[in-house]
Amino acid sequence: MDSANIYYAINKSVVEVIVYARGELITQCGTIVACKDRSAYVVTDARLVSEHLGRRRIEVKFPDGQISIPTPNQFNLHNGILGIYCSPNSQFDRTKVDVIEVCEEGLNSLDTVYVYDGVKGMMTPGTVTQIDAHSFSITNIASDMTEYGAPVLNRNGILVGMCYSFEYHLSAKSILAIANAIERSQNRPFTSVQAALDHIYNTI
Repeated sequence: MDSANIYYAINKSVVEVIVYARGELITQCGTIVACKDRSAYVVTDARLVSEHLGRRRIEVKFPDGQISIPTPNQFNLHNGILGIYCSPNSQFDRTKVDVIEVCEEGLNSLDTVYVYDGVKGMMTPGTVTQIDAHSFSITNIASDMTEYGAPVLNRNGILVGMCYSFEYHLSAKSILAIANAIERSQNRPFTSVQAALDHIYNTI
């Protein structure tokens, strides 16, 4: 898939997670991993958001302009990954809102990947430089907020991870780590990525 088609696909699957913190407005990316006509499940990095859960207004803005305001019991947190159950007031425009396909296969060093910063509307190419058990490092260019939950896609436009750190280079949590966090946050054992997504789909 060429970069233009990857951009078109991911643009429908990335939301803005907005925190109305005291004295500042925090806006970062989230990614839709399960979606129905009137509900969705979004994952994002938890570092800037977790301290405000249940204390500050948090909104999730979807690509069609719809806004969901989750209640405290609609957040799941595990191992630095935040899952959010979202229910906007109206049905999604499914020509503008969709779930991104998820890849269960692992990455290899020097694989081409793309990072999409939905806040900036910017997609950058890069390569995988190091792979660990639950994360990997990449050479993609980052803005100041890319590390907080921007999705990482392979050259086929399939989700392979989520950015969570920037120290000299971007690092991302693997899709296995994300799926494991989804299951653990709801006290379920992790068996596979697809099983985690099926469980979420059945509960939204």
